[in-house]
Amino acid sequence: DYTIPTYASQDANDLNNYLISSKFIILNYNIRGIRKHFDEFSLLLHTLSFQPAVIALTETQLGSDIPYRLQDYSTHHFLTKRTTHDSLSVYVHRDVGNYSITPLKFESCNAAELNLEIRGKTFSLLIVYRSPSLNPKHFISDLNLYFTNPKKFDYSFILGDINIEIHHTNNIGDSYLDVLLEKGYSSGINLPTRFESKKPACLDHVFFKSSHHDEIRGATLNYHSADHLPVFLELDFSLDTSESNHPNKIKKEIDYIKLVQSLSSETWLSVIGQASASEALDSFYDIFHHHINENTHSTQIRSKTRKIKPW
Repeated sequence: DYTIPTYASQDANDLNNYLISSKFIILNYNIRGIRKHFDEFSLLLHTLSFQPAVIALTETQLGSDIPYRLQDYSTHHFLTKRTTHDSLSVYVHRDVGNYSITPLKFESCNAAELNLEIRGKTFSLLIVYRSPSLNPKHFISDLNLYFTNPKKFDYSFILGDINIEIHHTNNIGDSYLDVLLEKGYSSGINLPTRFESKKPACLDHVFFKSSHHDEIRGATLNYHSADHLPVFLELDFSLDTSESNHPNKIKKEIDYIKLVQSLSSETWLSVIGQASASEALDSFYDIFHHHINENTHSTQIRSKTRKIKPW
């Protein structure tokens, strides 16, 4: 079996209760236009009680002149000569430490390889955006070619918006899964990630190669800014070198009723008084984040009550 159960979180608070803030977490999201959805995405990140170690944004439709940075992350944008729609962006958290990231010359997709080393453990992430207009058989051929030069890592991942359906049986999906299964990969996301079409489909994948399946947990987030859901994979490996073995974890939860009331009473005078649009936007974010922090409370989650499995 090459799948693990996937938890369908209903909102950010639900996801915060399921995932552990100090663990190695990957976020994979087809943002469907970074210009259009970046502000909403930034606010979503602020509602999470954890900071993903790696964020992969696909179909960013990005021009080379726009940085779109995230605080605490280094930024890497990958464009193609075909179209800006095929671009992808990768964000690596500052706690990751040493890493290298390299664009790959695949004709069938836009891809980059991210290699990390954390406390003696090695990680490899193949991050992909494959346009549905390109031939999926060519992508499977590129994968086979990629696997002809194997490298040894403690943990290997293949993720992105692959635009190959794996939730329902089909010939292309089966061929794709067979290649990954043969190479020892398992699927961490096994629920639909796109619902716009008549038949919900799992197009946003995170595959992993590890001898310990019980270390891995996958989740989707019910968040519809774009037409794909963000997906998350958690590895039982801490980025925090000072983390103790204490069984209790911290859960942050936003009181949305109080947040709305607080925002309703805000005058926004400092935003209106700014001399430029960029300064006004910075002021808006500062005020908005202040209200979120004021209406967020933290509680301890005991190991016996924390959600362990999706059921």
